[in-house]
Amino acid sequence: IVYGTGERWRQLRRFAIVTLKNLGMGKRGGEDLVREEAQHLLQRLRETNGEFFDPTFLLSCAGSNIICGLVFGERFDYGDERFLTLMGLINANWRLMSSTWGQLLFIFPNVMRFVPGPHRRIYRNYLALAEFVRERVEKNRRSLDPQNPRDFIDFFLLKMQQEKGNPDTHFTEETLSKTTVNLFFAGTETVSSTLRYGLRILLRHPEVEARLHEEIDR
Repeated sequence: IVYGTGERWRQLRRFAIVTLKNLGMGKRGGEDLVREEAQHLLQRLRETNGEFFDPTFLLSCAGSNIICGLVFGERFDYGDERFLTLMGLINANWRLMSSTWGQLLFIFPNVMRFVPGPHRRIYRNYLALAEFVRERVEKNRRSLDPQNPRDFIDFFLLKMQQEKGNPDTHFTEETLSKTTVNLFFAGTETVSSTLRYGLRILLRHPEVEARLHEEIDR
């Protein structure tokens, strides 16, 4: 979805939007998912006991868990080792892609792939993310119920079955993996950055924070 072009991009983007809406995005079901995750986030925030802390990790976990609910049909505990590995890979790739090395890689990909440097970790991290997704896909495939799709992966697997006889289909194992990784990247860092920026604004404007509290209390 992120780097696709042409007909493949259009079909995958359309499918992703329709499927995510079917799973509750922009509807009451999606709101319930966010509310549930907000309670887990608040619990972890309360555990700081009012001490200074960096909210980046917790906000990233919250955003990523909402994506997990849509893509995998379940959330992970913030201390789950697999989840922590997933978060580490995503955050590491965001830092690398935002660096000078990462920018050069995207501007001159055919040249930079032969140049040693930290940018080479971007692809290695992506492969690790893709392996995580592959394991989840296999888990879903074994318990797939065509009458009751549970999450984004189930819907994609069913679409692959429908397109099985189409030699020009864009719904393949490869595009499933890439689309799922795209969703994680898009939903984790962007949500976390937006929430951090919002917190910063509230810290600088306590009068706005007070009005928000008043509105919530009503």
